Amino acid sequence: RYYGYWTRLMSTDEIQRAFRPELLSELDLERPRRVFDEVIAPSEDLPPLDRILYFESKTFLHGLLLIEDKLSMAHSLESRVPFLDNELVDLMLTVPSDIKLRGNRSKDLFRMAMAKRLPDKVVRRKKTGFTPPQATWFQGSQADYIAGVLVSERALDRGLFREEFVREVMQSHRQGSRDRRLLIWTLLCMEWWHRIFIDGEHSL
Repeated sequence: RYYGYWTRLMSTDEIQRAFRPELLSELDLERPRRVFDEVIAPSEDLPPLDRILYFESKTFLHGLLLIEDKLSMAHSLESRVPFLDNELVDLMLTVPSDIKLRGNRSKDLFRMAMAKRLPDKVVRRKKTGFTPPQATWFQGSQADYIAGVLVSERALDRGLFREEFVREVMQSHRQGSRDRRLLIWTLLCMEWWHRIFIDGEHSL
């Protein structure tokens, strides 16, 4: 189940429909599962939640810290990640998983620790991230821009993705039948990566 969540961007079936045949023949579609199994293997004896946290610390966390470091320095900001203090991390590794997550309430131990210091509405508030409203943008104001980039002659000539698949993804998102904002964002980033680093656009 967790592997399915980790690969939620595109299923194996979608990957087979997404790429052009000549490119698909060069892909190892079993590799993602092998990489997943290799990374999570050392946590085999841990409870499920701790296995998930172990995997995230070895993969997703690295990406977050890299982005945080680069973006903060790019804008002359001194940022810190206090919850990753070594002693605090070492302490949390000793806490049983059933205390880390009680029912469906995340960060329960932290909430309890802050209960006397913060207003009740803050302690009980649901977790909120910093996700931009991409889903709405890609359905409305930016829909034409997205189409102009992803199904442009320039993008399709790269020989990576089938045009019908890209159009299907954009249409299903625009109609609201399926939230494909993450996939659209990924396709957009890939195309702009090619324009900047392969085509030389906007390069110094």
